[in-house]
Amino acid sequence: MEKKINDILSNYATDDTNLTKTILRKLETSNDDIIEIIGESGCGKHYVCKDVAKSLKEQKRHYEVYIPSHFAKNHFKEVIQLVADIPDTKFFELITESQKYKFINRFDFFYFITEKIKEEKLIIPVDILIYRADYLGNYTIDFIHYFNQFSQNMKVQFVVFSPKRIFAFSTQFPILLPKLRDTKKILQTLFSEENSDFASESEIINKLTNRNLFQIENILRSVGKKKISSIVRQILAKK
Repeated sequence: MEKKINDILSNYATDDTNLTKTILRKLETSNDDIIEIIGESGCGKHYVCKDVAKSLKEQKRHYEVYIPSHFAKNHFKEVIQLVADIPDTKFFELITESQKYKFINRFDFFYFITEKIKEEKLIIPVDILIYRADYLGNYTIDFIHYFNQFSQNMKVQFVVFSPKRIFAFSTQFPILLPKLRDTKKILQTLFSEENSDFASESEIINKLTNRNLFQIENILRSVGKKKISSIVRQILAKK
């Protein structure tokens, strides 16, 4: 049941993998734009992220998944180490070297650091998936903007997942919370043996969860061998 739930919810979030395929085509054919997957909490962004990562692995493409810390003010070092094969010691050497120029404009510093890692051939072709990109600080966002323009011929590409648009120059793919027809389809697929249209169950579940896919998933996982209608009645009885 666990795998079946995962597969069905993943198919919903990725539009039966059509979204994943579109993202992969974009990665294969264009280096111009950052790709943004945008949707509020509970819409299924993590399913899309997992499916894209799975497809990249199957294609044997080098990729990294990065989740920024919500508590860190700056993620610059971590992002540099995603795009370049640079250990901590080398990174701090470059930072020390940059200080003698006393850069006032951050973009002058970005130019310095990217030229250095380019000269030393440290940049690596990679697809970088950043989940919860809204945790990134403005400084790091500006660097990703800059580096994306700088590295267009270097096969370094960004796919970011966030509740709102962050990057000015990006291709956006919005994901919506499940509507009534979506929840009905999920239930009909998962519980096909019950021979029901699940109209009332879908409406109740959407109201109970505010259409949050993560909460819907928790309800589905609690079903086990019971009928979904009986689970819904139990939940309502506790309200």
